[in-house]
Amino acid sequence: MAFSGAAHAGMALGRHKDAKKNLKDAPVAAVTKWAIPLEGGPVRVLAVAPRFTLPDVAELGQRLEMHCETVAFWDAGHPGCDPAAAGKYPCGPTAEETLNRLRELLRGDLEVVLLGNIDTAALPEDIVSDLMDRVSKGLGLVVANLRDLPDSPLRTMLDVLEPIREDSPAGTRALPDTSPARGMGETGLPGWNEGTVPVRMLVHGEGRVAVFDYPGDIPANHFLLQAPLDPLDIDPVFTDNAWALVVRAVCAAAKREPSSRIAAIQDAGPKGPADEEIPPDFPDEYVKAMKDPMAAAPVRPFALQLLSPAADRYHVVVQTRHLGSDTRMVYNDKAPVSEGDTGHPFDMIIGPGVHFMDAWLFRGDKEIG
Repeated sequence: MAFSGAAHAGMALGRHKDAKKNLKDAPVAAVTKWAIPLEGGPVRVLAVAPRFTLPDVAELGQRLEMHCETVAFWDAGHPGCDPAAAGKYPCGPTAEETLNRLRELLRGDLEVVLLGNIDTAALPEDIVSDLMDRVSKGLGLVVANLRDLPDSPLRTMLDVLEPIREDSPAGTRALPDTSPARGMGETGLPGWNEGTVPVRMLVHGEGRVAVFDYPGDIPANHFLLQAPLDPLDIDPVFTDNAWALVVRAVCAAAKREPSSRIAAIQDAGPKGPADEEIPPDFPDEYVKAMKDPMAAAPVRPFALQLLSPAADRYHVVVQTRHLGSDTRMVYNDKAPVSEGDTGHPFDMIIGPGVHFMDAWLFRGDKEIG
């Protein structure tokens, strides 16, 4: 939901003396609450995935305001426990019990269903048919890390769906600018820097379907995220960015779209003379002396651009993050974005190196974009 970008600066940023004092005792790493609190209240979610991947629900819940019911498959290909295969482990619900729970929950008041890391051939035809019928009537669907064969019923159905368009029944304003990937920060995951992002927004009747086509192997312990090359070495900042795309896809599928959106964040600070403006006979030391003061300013001005004129009065919250640190620098701008504005200037203290800058629009105390 937030806009995320990269910013550079050249002056050291002070850190609060207690910022890391108790991190060793923290139960979880610092995370970015991409859509908490969310205008319209919690998203009503049903998650269907293998039991050992369901920690993803807790991770998503730290970043997206939601009420989530879960249906835990025994493993990717079996809805329920097979007593003969359970061995020394306690057996869980049977396939019949699991599928009956899924049938019952599908009849509930849902906004979006998350389906991941399973082979949907394990789902009876009546459940797949009921799910897609509800999607055609407006229910959102997010699928990721499917283990289906290419000719499975669900995969075949997804392959014929059309990309969402502005004039479709489930369409949205200003597509494709409002795709979930707009304004995404780097994730450090393979395949993301090759000109494409691994999510497609499709339409089925009045419903929206987000399909994640992650490259590489399907992870053993996630149903919503891509498997990193080295799970022990990925920076939490990159993990947060990967979750940002999931949050956006869930909100898009659930039609939780803000009335105003952030298009870009631009560095509005002085940058010194361009290379082509510097006479070629100037010494390198002199050129460096002209440029360094521009990069080392402790406070830099930025300009936030909206996709369209603001539909209401908002205020802006900006955050900076950088690799290798749990520190978040948060700035609540007191100057409002007025109705009709297309941009908003703000200043930010920013340290040396590359930073991720995230920005939110709030109406009152609720995040809208």
